[in-house]
Amino acid sequence: MTAKFLSHGYKAVICGIDTDKVDEIFIGNDFDEDFLLHLPSSVDPCGEHGEFHTFTYGGPLFNKKIHFEANLKPQSLFGKFKYIDLD
Repeated sequence: MTAKFLSHGYKAVICGIDTDKVDEIFIGNDFDEDFLLHLPSSVDPCGEHGEFHTFTYGGPLFNKKIHFEANLKPQSLFGKFKYIDLD
């Protein structure tokens, strides 16, 4: 499913992670092949178990480009969860 998402031209950014499952260095990075290659095998590549969250900002179903700015200073939520603000 993730390969199909990427092959259709969708663009997404990693905006939240569970640091017990995904390394904090990926927050703010694009959801792309490089990200998927570095995921531990225990992590669902779609993040279906809350391992990470994305914001989709581009793809064939979008009528116009979505502009946003990412504050790359991660915030903490309940200790192990990190997220970035998107404006």
